[in-house]
This record gives sequence, C-alpha cells and structure tokens, in this order.
Amino acid sequence: MRRLRSRGVLIGGVSALSLMVSAAVAGGVVGGGYKGHTAQKCLAGQRGCTRGHEPVTFRISGGAVRNFKFSVKDRCPDGHTLLVTASGYPPMHITNGKFGGTFRPAHGATGEGSVIKGTISGRRVTGSVKDTSLSHRENRLCHGRTTFTAKHR
Repeated sequence: MRRLRSRGVLIGGVSALSLMVSAAVAGGVVGGGYKGHTAQKCLAGQRGCTRGHEPVTFRISGGAVRNFKFSVKDRCPDGHTLLVTASGYPPMHITNGKFGGTFRPAHGATGEGSVIKGTISGRRVTGSVKDTSLSHRENRLCHGRTTFTAKHR
C-alpha cells in the first residue's frame, strides 16, 4: 500500500475563502463530507468496505475537493491483485462542477501515479480513478481503474 502526502497552503483572508464558498454553492455544489464506493468489489473478509465495494471519501470546502481517499485493486503482470489505499492528495479545485488531476507520489517509482476525474451534481458526485502502483512482490507496475459514486453525508 502507498500513501501520497502533500503540504497545504493556507489561503489568506476570510473574504477570499467566503467568495470561493459562495461560488461553489452558487454552482450547485453542496459542501461537507462525502462518502461512497467504487465499482470494484471488496476482497473476501476485507474491512472498511461500503456496500461490498471499495470505499471513497472526501470533503468539499472552499471551492475544492479535499482529503480525497480511495481504495482500488490494481492488476499486476503476474496476475495477482494489489490493493492500494491512497490519500493525501492536494485540494482539487472545482470548476463548472468538475474537479480532478494527475498526481505522482513524491518518492514513487517512475510511472507510478493516479488520475482522478469527478463531476459534482448537487449532493451527488460521480467520477473515475486510474491508478498505477509498484508491486514490491515482482518489482513491476500494476494498473487499475474504476468509477465511483459518492453522496453528501
């Protein structure tokens, strides 16, 4: 498993923050916590599953998606499955109800990373995640992709 980490930057001024929140709310975005699941089913006996599927959680505040965390199963070249739980992504700014980005781990192997895309519609968020992670078992890259849905809590 791997964890992505980043440092946040504090936005100065309450008025700038309130303007971003107002813009997000005006665009139909509901702030707060979101919880959902991916299209991938959990492994037998796995903890933390949501309705039998891999979990997705995040928050929307200040016009951005924050604290994005997901689990995805990557398929490796030798056929085994690598369960990846990733978190620590920097804030993804919401523009016209959409967010996302391409992320590379700070100390990861060449080729490792994630691509996240999402669309917000009121209290519901849909999107996709593509992940490439290194399997230490075979020292090769594993690939996974899935879609997700989440609802405001």
